[in-house]
Amino acid sequence: MSIPLISRLENLELSQDKKIPPPIIHDDLRRPGVIATLSQRSAEHDKFLLQYPVPAYRDIVKATKENAVVLDLLENFGNEQHANLINHGEKVPGSFVSSLDCLDGETEVNYLRAAKKFVDMNSTRTSTAWATNAFKDGLLMQRGPLCEGTLAWLIHSPTDNQVDAAARLLYTLAAMYISPKTVQAYGANQKFETKQLVEIFATSRIPGEVIDELRTHPSSTHAVVWSQGRAYKVHIVDSRGWPVPPPVLANHIESILSVPQEKPTQSTIATWSTLRTRAEWAVRRKKIVSTHAIALNDLESAITSVALHSFQPYSDRAQLKSAKTDPYNVYADKTLGFSVFSGGAIAVRGEHAAADGGPFGQLMIMLDQSLKGTPETMRTIAKPVKLEELEFGTSEEDSMTIYQPPPLYSATKSRHFTVFQNADTLDLLRSSRLLNFVLQIAYQNALLSLEDSSGICIVEPTSVRTFADGRCNANYVMTKESLEFCQNLRSCTPSKNLHQSFILALKKYKELQKWTREGAAFTFGLIFLANSVRALPQSEQKSAALKMLSALMKKPAYFTGSGHGESIRASEAFVFQLDQIALVYLGHADKVIVCLTGSGKFQGCLKAIQTSMEESVTTISSVAAAVAVSEYS
Repeated sequence: MSIPLISRLENLELSQDKKIPPPIIHDDLRRPGVIATLSQRSAEHDKFLLQYPVPAYRDIVKATKENAVVLDLLENFGNEQHANLINHGEKVPGSFVSSLDCLDGETEVNYLRAAKKFVDMNSTRTSTAWATNAFKDGLLMQRGPLCEGTLAWLIHSPTDNQVDAAARLLYTLAAMYISPKTVQAYGANQKFETKQLVEIFATSRIPGEVIDELRTHPSSTHAVVWSQGRAYKVHIVDSRGWPVPPPVLANHIESILSVPQEKPTQSTIATWSTLRTRAEWAVRRKKIVSTHAIALNDLESAITSVALHSFQPYSDRAQLKSAKTDPYNVYADKTLGFSVFSGGAIAVRGEHAAADGGPFGQLMIMLDQSLKGTPETMRTIAKPVKLEELEFGTSEEDSMTIYQPPPLYSATKSRHFTVFQNADTLDLLRSSRLLNFVLQIAYQNALLSLEDSSGICIVEPTSVRTFADGRCNANYVMTKESLEFCQNLRSCTPSKNLHQSFILALKKYKELQKWTREGAAFTFGLIFLANSVRALPQSEQKSAALKMLSALMKKPAYFTGSGHGESIRASEAFVFQLDQIALVYLGHADKVIVCLTGSGKFQGCLKAIQTSMEESVTTISSVAAAVAVSEYS
């Protein structure tokens, strides 16, 4: 017998030692019997968190100099004489590190002025964290189609029946949406912010000609279900504030799928939101507002959007692609969307402006474990369900040829592969928190094996959710120490030296990780520093310093993932411009699933990177395991 989800949430395990307490649907944030919204619960939870700090000048200069050394090493990686000069602190004429000699007292004054101006400008909008406002604006200003920047995952389905899968998914989402314990679990009680959770549910990315906006509807009780290019409003929370039971939802889903295919297709809003540029969609949306405002509001205020596909691609990559680019049923403006395929497979779409990959991943752990406890639908349709179809009309603009793949999407390729590991070794690396570093070093080593590895700085998004409205900071994880380890690895250095260089690289990584989590905001510090250098008189050193800072701000390579990714079957790494490469990994019981995505010049490198990682990860894992055993023995 299946356990009802409201009871199931009680035992939802988020980590080895954190569980959700028994849920209470009606809590005490408002008067008894009235449901507090997700926004209210989040605000109550987050009010004790610290405000986001401003990066100090000296810290940013120190980190910049360290990264300048890395850039110099990358220029001649493997050149022993050049590496020795850098290692002994001697300056190489014309090097990146020597360009920073132009920094002086005037630069510090300019830095403080630039930082204050930037922070003041970004402290008065939707978020209390100036860095989060600036980060979100950068994402919301991207003008390409959303299919280019949508995060995507495949999760485990409780059934291979499309109707059952969709019904149980909607029921699970409704239960998570209304339970006060969801906020507590997502925020680990008072430790982490929960604003990202608020903007995941019942939120849409509204297109603008210059910049989009996130618009949340905290009192929403319905979802929108798409089939054959038509949208239907389906209530998933009833008038009492409880989830609509799966059998009732299944009746709605089955009725939607039974609509005759010959019925005329509505205005292709899904296509506009997913495959057209944001400026084009903004213009088209204004016209729809003037003629079908009520239907559009129902669409944009929905808790989530679910696409029912009439097919199921065979491969994970094809399912992810369909979940991002289906021109008829994928409404990409919704910050949390799903695709349910004909064989029951479930894909998830996430809007990066609303939340980062880590918080989305945490939500999917909760979703996966909750789905396992949803009751079977056991549906019977006694009478036809009255469907609420959203009417948008048609237009000549909708018949335009708008199905051409967008430029960036066409210039992007992905590669999925699996790194198998001994289960005991994998458990040891996870428990000692070394798995992430092992894969990151293998990724570094693979990128260094490319014909041109100069300027490839690796960035690892690192959570700063301990601050109010905190998102993530970019941690520049390629260091002098990690490069030395990779050089030793390639040179077949004796195991003792390899072991020692691994320890030094790990120590440096942990220092950077701690600094980043404490609110270092290095990326923004680079912006402040660049502005302060621009204010200096013109000189060769000034030009060289700006060139170096520009190289650091390009951030061509990304690395992220989770050692506890069993809830996710597959993922798509995120790139947002040409000539970028990104890796995302998912740790399972006896393997690690890896997705590489490259755009522009990195499209042709994916196979070589995979091969290099597969060849080196066993050796690196052995070194890491030895370190773990020595530390815990």
